[in-house]
Amino acid sequence: MRNEASLKRLAEMDIDVYVPRGFARAQGRDTRTARARVALLARADGAEAQALLAHVCRAFVLAGLDGVAEQRADPMRLAAADGLVVFGKSLAREAGGAVPADRAAAVPWIFAADLAAVAGDGTAKRALWSECRRLIRKIEPAQRAR
Repeated sequence: MRNEASLKRLAEMDIDVYVPRGFARAQGRDTRTARARVALLARADGAEAQALLAHVCRAFVLAGLDGVAEQRADPMRLAAADGLVVFGKSLAREAGGAVPADRAAAVPWIFAADLAAVAGDGTAKRALWSECRRLIRKIEPAQRAR
């Protein structure tokens, strides 16, 4: 039988894998569980910036998390996120003001330069991917399987 990571990757590629119900219950799996959510707060103006944002969202999905792109700092949605990635200083200020202080201390954050600036700079992209890996490791497996 395939492990959880393999099953998630196949599901992301829209490949259905048959798992007998008895086996799934014996393993303690519930196929309807929600995954941990990472909010990506960015304003993607150009095609290159939009493509990078889509790649970052896809990276979180492949890691077993839901990567959701947001264009404005909605306090309710940001407070419910298990992780935050914020692109740009102005959005970082908005997000800092929108998330309650106790929740902001509990949630892992990544602050990056404006999305267009990161998309055009190879060093900034490498730093972003490194921080994304750190964020994925920081979100505990228990939160992933919620």
